[in-house]
Amino acid sequence: MNSPRYLVDIDRLILTDMGIPPERAELLRARVEIELQRRLERMPLSRESLGNAPIRVPPISVTGSASDRQLASHIAQGIARSMGEQ
Repeated sequence: MNSPRYLVDIDRLILTDMGIPPERAELLRARVEIELQRRLERMPLSRESLGNAPIRVPPISVTGSASDRQLASHIAQGIARSMGEQ
């Protein structure tokens, strides 16, 4: 198996008005990292899109019934889209 081209490390994932307990938020952050890494493997990015600069993602709306997997996928999609626009 090839090693990943990108290493994703999310320092802070801010979730507002979702009522998610801290333990679940930490697991969600880890799921977002995994999903984002998968997406980046398939996405061409310029060098300018990479680095340690914070990535600002516009607010994402989700339903309260979304599973953690769906939520992580949705968040990762928003982050990837924001990275592609930089």
